[in-house]
Amino acid sequence: MKTNCSSLSRHSYIKLLEQQQPATCVVVERCAPPPNEAPDSSRRGETWLGSHLLVRHGECRKLAELLQWYAATFRDPMMLQPPEWFKAFIYCEAFLQMPFFPIAVYAFLKGGCKWIRTPAIIYSTHVATTLFAILAHILFHDFSKSEHLGPRTQRERLILLSIYAPYLLIPLLILFTMLYNPHYNHVEKRKRK
Repeated sequence: MKTNCSSLSRHSYIKLLEQQQPATCVVVERCAPPPNEAPDSSRRGETWLGSHLLVRHGECRKLAELLQWYAATFRDPMMLQPPEWFKAFIYCEAFLQMPFFPIAVYAFLKGGCKWIRTPAIIYSTHVATTLFAILAHILFHDFSKSEHLGPRTQRERLILLSIYAPYLLIPLLILFTMLYNPHYNHVEKRKRK
């Protein structure tokens, strides 16, 4: 169910959600809370994702609990309260990177598809660039002012860094493969007359 709820109060909005079947997953556009009330993520079974979605009920509740567990265990406040630049990276991933995956899987499984070189270089440089910003944020940001628990010690920062590191290493491997593997890098020599 998708509902435009710009005219609903927060109370009416929650009441609308409670009328849903318990085994369904409901995604509703976020309503602006009343002026003196901030979004309350402490309500049982509700999780605010970014500033756009409210997930409630059934299997979605399990995913929300998994997200809460991950954020608490690895002290990753960016997943519960993402900065604006992080949200932009998430949208880039959803609309630019995700469509690339099935195309890349097809090209790499089929083999011999040299046309994948340019899209793979674009993909890997884009992902590596975004990950450099995320890793720098993890290493240098002052999380003490964050609403949710962030890494406090250098060890906690390194643990969180290790969670994100594969998302940098894999695109770098793809980039180096596209640039230096003779199969993808082969340039035909022109005959001289």
